[in-house]
Amino acid sequence: MWLATRLVIAILVLGALAAAGYAELVLDIRAPHEVLYEGAMITTEARIASGSDALDAAMKAKHGPNAVTYFQPRPASWVVKVDDKVVHREPATMRFSGAYGFFVIGSAGKIASMFPFRLELQDKQPSHRFSVAELREAFEGTHDASIIQYLTLNDAAGAEGPCTELGPSDFGLAGKLLNLRTGRFCVIDWTGRRRASALIGAVVADGDPWMRPFTGRICRSLTTLALRKIAAARAQPPEYAACLLVDRPSRQGVTQALRIHDYAVGAAATLALIELPKSMSNAGDVLPPLQ
Repeated sequence: MWLATRLVIAILVLGALAAAGYAELVLDIRAPHEVLYEGAMITTEARIASGSDALDAAMKAKHGPNAVTYFQPRPASWVVKVDDKVVHREPATMRFSGAYGFFVIGSAGKIASMFPFRLELQDKQPSHRFSVAELREAFEGTHDASIIQYLTLNDAAGAEGPCTELGPSDFGLAGKLLNLRTGRFCVIDWTGRRRASALIGAVVADGDPWMRPFTGRICRSLTTLALRKIAAARAQPPEYAACLLVDRPSRQGVTQALRIHDYAVGAAATLALIELPKSMSNAGDVLPPLQ
């Protein structure tokens, strides 16, 4: 009887610990929340991790001078043909290069702010701000006409603030466990009628599949770290923040690997998760109007 009781107690304790861990690490239950109207349009970019010269030379040595190596985008792979016959095929490794787009955030009855941005993680970039005109040009022909019209109606000014880089020395032990690679966070200042600023960043990871449910908690920690680092260059914290976490892009595909989390920045740089109003049941597909 006593053994059975101890077993039941052990099961209950383990269940309670599992529930607490789920609430803390997956649901991020202790994080504050704020209801805001928001929307986003983000496009990711990828590059081939390595060229075809070595493969082409090896295939010509094996199959003769008529072997031709070319890149096939879907699925990403190298294909070798000899006289129109496929003689070799292998996956092409893609790496996350960067992202560009915009966030729009506002509350009911107030003018929303727009934050056009670009982030390049592989190379040093001259600017991290896209103008609205540049966004229209980049999105032309690839997105719904309503997005182009939205950008046309809301062509106002933005300015770029400081950036901060995240690397292995910032990630610490947790970064090693999660295989966090690199990150960049930049401040975008919106200089329209309702002035505001946002810290927008992207972090690339090479974690295992178990990492995916914890991206919300991970992103909040990374964004908090970036806010602390950016404070050295900017005393006034931004009103909003957004984190793009890209996990295993070479295996998942860049779009499938992307997770986005956005926040309202409160006192002492605390982050509140943004919740959409109940009336916004389309999960932000309809962008709030800028006035």
